[in-house]
Amino acid sequence: MNQELATVIKRYATEKHKNLNTYLIGKSKDTLIATLMDLLTMYINDKNSSTIREFVTVSLSGYTHKEGKIGYNGYKQNSIIKGKWRRAILKYETGKKSLSRPIMSYYEEIVYLTKIVKSKFFNILPIKLKRLIRD
Repeated sequence: MNQELATVIKRYATEKHKNLNTYLIGKSKDTLIATLMDLLTMYINDKNSSTIREFVTVSLSGYTHKEGKIGYNGYKQNSIIKGKWRRAILKYETGKKSLSRPIMSYYEEIVYLTKIVKSKFFNILPIKLKRLIRD
């Protein structure tokens, strides 16, 4: 990190914005450009800077970026996605007076169990056979 960028960051974090504005106005155009380039380079290359990388990816893909963190699953970070209770699980949850989620119908339970069996079956198959079946 260059010394100018370090000074700007320290002033931003510790002083009033008016003081930072006065400090920046006194800098040359070339110094400001170099400082901004260093900041962007540092921010984009940081492993924890997903916000700016998310912005770049979304913008270059032709979409409109929305402010705020989207999250790893494409939903808001604080959202909780809950499914339905399985009937087999309910016999262990008898102490609950009111369930926070709906209960699977018998049909949904059969579909769910079929998908579990199918998944376990495909996991034991060799890769070449999996590809042949999928295609």
